[in-house]
Amino acid sequence: MDENRVRVTEVAKHLWVVALLGEHDLSTADEVAAAISGVFDAGSNLVLDLSAASFIDSTVAQAVLRAQERVESNEEDELAVVAPIDSQARRVLELVGIGAVVRLCETRAAAMAVLTYR
Repeated sequence: MDENRVRVTEVAKHLWVVALLGEHDLSTADEVAAAISGVFDAGSNLVLDLSAASFIDSTVAQAVLRAQERVESNEEDELAVVAPIDSQARRVLELVGIGAVVRLCETRAAAMAVLTYR
Protein backbone atom coordinates (compact mmCIF):
# COMPACT_ATOMS: atom_id res chain seq x y z
CA MET A 1 0.00 0.00 0.00
CA ASP A 2 1.28 3.44 -0.93
CA GLU A 3 1.70 5.55 2.18
CA ASN A 4 2.16 8.78 0.23
CA ARG A 5 -1.42 9.69 -0.54
CA VAL A 6 -3.59 12.66 -1.34
CA ARG A 7 -7.01 12.31 0.27
CA VAL A 8 -9.85 14.57 -0.89
CA THR A 9 -12.95 14.80 1.29
CA GLU A 10 -16.05 16.97 1.05
CA VAL A 11 -16.90 17.85 4.66
CA ALA A 12 -19.72 20.33 4.00
CA LYS A 13 -21.35 22.06 1.08
CA HIS A 14 -18.56 24.04 -0.62
CA LEU A 15 -15.98 22.94 1.95
CA TRP A 16 -13.35 20.38 1.07
CA VAL A 17 -10.26 19.02 2.77
CA VAL A 18 -7.24 17.93 0.77
CA ALA A 19 -5.02 15.99 3.16
CA LEU A 20 -1.48 14.97 2.30
CA LEU A 21 -0.29 11.81 4.00
CA GLY A 22 3.35 10.72 4.00
CA GLU A 23 6.04 12.23 1.80
CA HIS A 24 5.24 14.61 -1.03
CA ASP A 25 7.67 15.94 -3.59
CA LEU A 26 8.05 16.04 -7.36
CA SER A 27 6.73 12.47 -7.59
CA THR A 28 3.30 13.49 -6.25
CA ALA A 29 3.24 17.13 -7.42
CA ASP A 30 0.76 16.50 -10.24
CA GLU A 31 -1.62 14.62 -7.94
CA VAL A 32 -1.48 17.41 -5.33
CA ALA A 33 -2.06 20.12 -7.95
CA ALA A 34 -4.97 18.16 -9.49
CA ALA A 35 -6.64 17.70 -6.10
CA ILE A 36 -6.38 21.41 -5.30
CA SER A 37 -7.60 22.43 -8.75
CA GLY A 38 -10.50 19.99 -8.59
CA VAL A 39 -11.74 21.48 -5.33
CA PHE A 40 -11.54 25.03 -6.63
CA ASP A 41 -13.20 24.01 -9.91
CA ALA A 42 -16.18 22.97 -7.79
CA GLY A 43 -16.37 26.58 -6.52
CA SER A 44 -15.36 25.59 -3.05
CA ASN A 45 -13.36 26.49 -0.01
CA LEU A 46 -10.25 24.45 0.65
CA VAL A 47 -8.51 23.29 3.78
CA LEU A 48 -5.13 21.93 2.74
CA ASP A 49 -4.16 19.68 5.63
CA LEU A 50 -0.44 19.01 5.88
CA SER A 51 -0.55 17.69 9.46
CA ALA A 52 0.00 14.07 8.34
CA ALA A 53 2.66 14.95 5.76
CA SER A 54 5.99 13.67 7.02
CA PHE A 55 7.86 15.52 4.26
CA ILE A 56 7.08 18.21 1.71
CA ASP A 57 9.43 19.96 -0.67
CA SER A 58 9.33 23.08 -2.80
CA THR A 59 6.86 21.55 -5.27
CA VAL A 60 4.23 21.42 -2.53
CA ALA A 61 5.12 24.93 -1.42
CA GLN A 62 4.67 26.03 -5.04
CA ALA A 63 1.25 24.31 -5.16
CA VAL A 64 0.25 26.24 -2.02
CA LEU A 65 1.32 29.52 -3.63
CA ARG A 66 -0.62 28.71 -6.80
CA ALA A 67 -3.69 27.92 -4.71
CA GLN A 68 -3.35 31.27 -2.95
CA GLU A 69 -3.02 33.04 -6.31
CA ARG A 70 -6.27 31.42 -7.40
CA VAL A 71 -7.97 32.54 -4.19
CA GLU A 72 -6.81 36.09 -4.79
CA SER A 73 -8.20 36.07 -8.33
CA ASN A 74 -11.57 34.49 -7.48
CA GLU A 75 -13.66 35.80 -4.60
CA GLU A 76 -15.64 32.54 -4.50
CA ASP A 77 -12.61 30.57 -3.29
CA GLU A 78 -10.90 30.51 0.10
CA LEU A 79 -7.85 28.67 1.41
CA ALA A 80 -6.49 27.74 4.80
CA VAL A 81 -3.48 25.49 5.32
CA VAL A 82 -3.04 23.21 8.33
CA ALA A 83 0.61 23.00 9.29
CA PRO A 84 1.32 22.43 12.98
CA ILE A 85 4.09 24.61 14.43
CA ASP A 86 6.50 21.72 15.09
CA SER A 87 5.99 20.01 11.72
CA GLN A 88 8.41 19.70 8.83
CA ALA A 89 5.72 21.15 6.57
CA ARG A 90 5.46 24.30 8.67
CA ARG A 91 9.23 24.74 8.63
CA VAL A 92 9.31 24.50 4.84
CA LEU A 93 6.41 26.93 4.41
CA GLU A 94 7.95 29.43 6.80
CA LEU A 95 11.36 29.06 5.18
CA VAL A 96 9.98 30.21 1.84
CA GLY A 97 7.81 32.94 3.42
CA ILE A 98 4.41 31.46 2.65
CA GLY A 99 3.07 32.34 6.08
CA ALA A 100 3.09 35.99 5.02
CA VAL A 101 0.52 35.38 2.26
CA VAL A 102 -1.38 32.20 3.21
CA ARG A 103 -3.49 31.49 6.30
CA LEU A 104 -1.55 28.89 8.30
CA CYS A 105 -3.43 27.12 11.08
CA GLU A 106 -2.43 24.68 13.80
CA THR A 107 -5.38 22.31 13.39
CA ARG A 108 -8.01 21.32 10.88
CA ALA A 109 -10.73 22.67 13.16
CA ALA A 110 -9.00 26.06 13.33
CA ALA A 111 -8.66 26.13 9.54
CA MET A 112 -12.34 25.36 9.04
CA ALA A 113 -13.27 28.07 11.51
CA VAL A 114 -11.52 30.81 9.49
CA LEU A 115 -13.26 29.96 6.22
CA THR A 116 -16.56 31.45 5.16
CA TYR A 117 -19.01 28.76 4.10
CA ARG A 118 -21.18 29.69 1.12
